[in-house]
Amino acid sequence: MKRHGEIIMSYLWNNFQVSVDIDENGWEGVLLYHEEIDQALIPKEELTGLPDPLLFHMTTYEDEKENEWLFVLASHPEDVHHLYHATCILNDESFTSWNPNLV
Repeated sequence: MKRHGEIIMSYLWNNFQVSVDIDENGWEGVLLYHEEIDQALIPKEELTGLPDPLLFHMTTYEDEKENEWLFVLASHPEDVHHLYHATCILNDESFTSWNPNLV
């Protein structure tokens, strides 16, 4: 999951000058079908053409100001390196989302 963390850290730094230290030991995975996916993670219109189900990789990080960051990457269920979507939620509110293949 090291590469997943690098994708998130690079995106946040390059776009927002936000530095985070993602602990690669804290990743969890969950398989979700399209109808189970919260629109805060991926809006319904962006699910078109994506595999059903998707495998979500999630980790959290608490910064020095006690902000809680949730990072979520959606991948092909049989290939964790084939990423489709990335989402960052800060203190339970959507902060940003992007296509990790375009970074």
